[in-house]
Amino acid sequence: MQDENSKQGLTPMSRSIHWMNDRNHQLGGPNSKLVMQYVESWSQHVQSWTSQRDFPLLVVRYEDLKSAPMIAFEQIIRYLEWDFDEARLARAISRSDFKSLQNAESQTGFAEKTLVATSGRFFRRGESGAWSKILNAEQIAMIVAHHETTMKAFDYSPTLSTEKD
Repeated sequence: MQDENSKQGLTPMSRSIHWMNDRNHQLGGPNSKLVMQYVESWSQHVQSWTSQRDFPLLVVRYEDLKSAPMIAFEQIIRYLEWDFDEARLARAISRSDFKSLQNAESQTGFAEKTLVATSGRFFRRGESGAWSKILNAEQIAMIVAHHETTMKAFDYSPTLSTEKD
């Protein structure tokens, strides 16, 4: 594990990728407003939730919420054994689309926004697959090298083109 001084020369994105790959990654601590939490690498974190059997679990991917919100949210509602009302769900989805959330954040702020967000926003892009426009080939390769098995398990194709538009 690199120490904090050796990570200082990294770009914010490369530093995030380093943390994502760090099997010993922690958030918070003595000089933070957050309580220290052991997060592990991205794959370990995902697997810690999805492999547990102590309580029922439904995995929902952002990409599915974006591409087919009615289907994804109906699945969630039925999983929770709530009453399903298609018209009500359609209204909820239309009132909480990404553009509406961005506009609301611009007008009134958003309490959960991190203070270190470089964009200054919580609702930044709202795009599925935006990583392919942001990350360079080396960064993508670094992520795939550490997380390919987990990516494939959740239908994230690590073989997508790294060419920029």
